[in-house]
Amino acid sequence: MVNIFMKRLFLTISFVACLLSTSYAQRSINIVFIGNSITYGALQKHREVTAPPAQCARWLSAQEGIDTVYFRNCGRSGRTTYHFLPRSKDVIPAGDKTYFGDVVAKTRDLVKEHPDLQLVFSIMLGTNDAVERKHNSHTTPDNYVKNLVAIIDSLLKLWPDAHVVLNKPIWNSSDYVSQGGSVATKKSLKLLSVYADRLKDVANRYRMGQVCLGDFDAYGYFKKNWQTDIFEEKDSRNKSFWLHPNEKGAAKLAEYWGKAIMKVPAPASASFRQEYGDARKAFVETIATPDHADSQYSIGQPAMLRVVAREGGVPLEGTKIYYKVGPEMYLPEQYDSTAFVGGEAILHMGAMQEPGFLACQYEFRAGGKTCKDLVKVAYAPEEIRTFTPMPKDFEAFWQKALKEARNVPLEPEFFDAPDASNDKFVTKLVRLHVGKDKWMQGFLTMPREGEGEKRGLPVVLCPPGAGSQKIYPSDYFPKEGCIYMKIEIHDNNQRLKDEAYAEERKKCDGYMRRGMESRDTYYYKDVYVGCARAVDFLCSLPEWDGRNVIVTGGSQGGALTIVTAALNEKVTLCAPFYPALCDVMGFLHHRAGGWPKFFSGFYKDGMITISDDEATETLQYFDVVNFARLLKVPTFMSWGYNDDTCSPTSVWAAWNEIKASKEKDITPTSGHWRFPSSQAKCLKWIKENIK
Repeated sequence: MVNIFMKRLFLTISFVACLLSTSYAQRSINIVFIGNSITYGALQKHREVTAPPAQCARWLSAQEGIDTVYFRNCGRSGRTTYHFLPRSKDVIPAGDKTYFGDVVAKTRDLVKEHPDLQLVFSIMLGTNDAVERKHNSHTTPDNYVKNLVAIIDSLLKLWPDAHVVLNKPIWNSSDYVSQGGSVATKKSLKLLSVYADRLKDVANRYRMGQVCLGDFDAYGYFKKNWQTDIFEEKDSRNKSFWLHPNEKGAAKLAEYWGKAIMKVPAPASASFRQEYGDARKAFVETIATPDHADSQYSIGQPAMLRVVAREGGVPLEGTKIYYKVGPEMYLPEQYDSTAFVGGEAILHMGAMQEPGFLACQYEFRAGGKTCKDLVKVAYAPEEIRTFTPMPKDFEAFWQKALKEARNVPLEPEFFDAPDASNDKFVTKLVRLHVGKDKWMQGFLTMPREGEGEKRGLPVVLCPPGAGSQKIYPSDYFPKEGCIYMKIEIHDNNQRLKDEAYAEERKKCDGYMRRGMESRDTYYYKDVYVGCARAVDFLCSLPEWDGRNVIVTGGSQGGALTIVTAALNEKVTLCAPFYPALCDVMGFLHHRAGGWPKFFSGFYKDGMITISDDEATETLQYFDVVNFARLLKVPTFMSWGYNDDTCSPTSVWAAWNEIKASKEKDITPTSGHWRFPSSQAKCLKWIKENIK
């Protein structure tokens, strides 16, 4: 019988996959979006790609647990809830047609193409209901509810197992008179809020979970960001007003809708396989290859991307492919387009005139879904240099900080972890006092044989990726005869049940920006030193061999790997994957920096509230490139070129500063994740370098 420990390890995050293996099944979804001109994507040049439904499908496809999203856009400009009623005679104003039949036809077409998938109707109506129209007044809240119920009843009669998501209409500038004579006033905005309150009345009429309240937050977002995220238009009086999201706003609205759809419960798994069996291949097969096999170019050398696509084995012909090219993380808003000929599309990327990465984002529709990818190519990456200076007192500052932390007893507290222990391994949850006011927790796993004896085992520390998620033990390194500890840096109680833990971790929101006013108060100061102290703890164990100390992790864990190896003299091997916090000044110089993308202006985690000068004064003491300069131990580093979290530019900036013995593993097609082969190479390298 498989023991409890191995079951748990199979279901939880293991080191070899480093946050990639999952315990849930992937699901595909059919979505029908019902709405007005906002849903339709009015004013957008390439609305097939940039309208909210298209962007929502892309966003969802990128989420954990979601495989493929198929959709239909049933947005109709200038339409109200009346225009989607099942019967034409109920439409107001009289004589207008109903688009319910259009919704039904598109839904049937979608379900026919992709049968046996979960079906979701996402509805956002009300903007036109709230205005005074030329032929009649606004829709009363009671009629708004009545209309939605009539629409939903009819849809569920046709598709009884479908789910419906009801979204609050978004903010608009309200003071306009449309070309058709409709008048929007402040009263219209108030009505939108009343409509939203009444959506609960609609949802409560149906069995629990079938009709869900969706997004209510986009309204506030657009009220705050209307100048950057909504098109400026002229009404019939030639007066400016703001109603329709631009491409940037549509992407944000798509994310809000997507998050609401993610809350729709997944259908129960079938208890038997369908008779026709599972497909052995993807219906749409795509490969994109730069014209240089290693994805590297000389300065000024043009790059070309060849995209090959087949639908059921048949080369695409005439299908449009939309793409945009620019320096990584600085892509333009507008798409260019070309078409597939004989299953191939050639995308000319141009060239760079300085070291860095050029990115191409492309997408096209085939097989009823959006196919997309991001491809980056390197220009003279060995010449990339960091923008972060090294302070003269850098080493002295950190030596003092570590010395002060080492004056604090570790006071380890041990807690049993019976679900993660068996006859081969023993696991304990450990809480460590790693600084004056700093504690960390970690799962410590070691082989049982000879437990407590002076056996001589290497120790491995694995710092965590960004965020404050629960951590889990792993037997990956213990199976190789090592003592292994995965740590959590915020001292969140790992013994809490999931709901309680979700509340506790809220205290960590924005931690990467906390205390940045000074190098002594910045949150990462205690974290950096705390990781070094975790190594001290591992080296205090009687089972340690007294020689080998390995640190390895990815993303933020990769950054902390380099920091720990630079700070703690006991570390003998350093193995980071796509490290974060590298070249953090990059965005100040209009070049992609590392996570958390400080100074970028577009990434939430990187939004700072102090002046740039204050921030840079502190961050130069925490930029990983300066710790890379101090490394003295052999280092194995792995990263990919298509990473849009920890930019390859920033990783190369750190790599180029390492003077110690080093070995790199670059997989150009990987993003913020690793291939199993990279992990295997890392383990082989570790084994070869253990003393």
